[in-house]
Amino acid sequence: MKSVFIYVFVFMFFFPTKSFSWGSEGHRVMSRVTSENLNSIVKDSLKVYLGDLSLEDCSVWMDEIRSNHSFDYLKPCHYINIEKGEVYSPSNQENIINELNIVIDRLKHRNLYTTEEVITDIKILVHLIGDLHQPLHTRLNIREKLKVISPILYAIFEEAYKTQIRNSIAHSNYSFSNRVIGLNNFIKEDPHSQLKGISFNQWIDLFHSTIVLHNEYVRMGTVINDHYVKVANQNGNVMEILVTENGGKQYPMFLECGPIWKDWRYKQI
Repeated sequence: MKSVFIYVFVFMFFFPTKSFSWGSEGHRVMSRVTSENLNSIVKDSLKVYLGDLSLEDCSVWMDEIRSNHSFDYLKPCHYINIEKGEVYSPSNQENIINELNIVIDRLKHRNLYTTEEVITDIKILVHLIGDLHQPLHTRLNIREKLKVISPILYAIFEEAYKTQIRNSIAHSNYSFSNRVIGLNNFIKEDPHSQLKGISFNQWIDLFHSTIVLHNEYVRMGTVINDHYVKVANQNGNVMEILVTENGGKQYPMFLECGPIWKDWRYKQI
């Protein structure tokens, strides 16, 4: 039982659940899968501290307390800025890597802390492992592909998406003063967090660009879906896909297209 919390960490680190839309649902799904695969020793040890509180409930706690200013110190801990071509360099900045190291160390020595402190650390651990694997971290690879396929769309993406602004808004780390939105995640030493604030007019321009990007995304998604609907219609309303597991194993699966909404579901064989 000495290292049960480390087992939880290792499992969640190496078996992240993929989700197109993260948020609460993505965190809960990841934690549900984790819970289903924990052995009885780990489950019993967690129950000592969590009682009837599930890992799913723990996984969304850090987002639920964002408006509670007593936890403002956790706001920079949801993420870390590492641009393409860079590698992680240890630093003293508040970020997700350093917070995970702190929490893991505290859980290793949990006998030194109160039950309430241990519960809080479990909640932080479960949530941050989810944040660490969110699809947002693939944004640079997507941008580079867009640069070749659609330079116009790439330019809109570059204009509309700012990492620092996203992090500031997503984690309620901002303030208002007259017609300026103050970004409270400005870090002098971080080249990716150099904005101290933006005007309302700048925010409106970003919003308009985001709407354009969203509408284009929806349009492209519709065009792609319509293409595969036509392919499925030529093959008895069935589409074969190739599934590749983490270990490299591949196998076919079949999808059926819904006749009304053109949605997809697994074909029962």
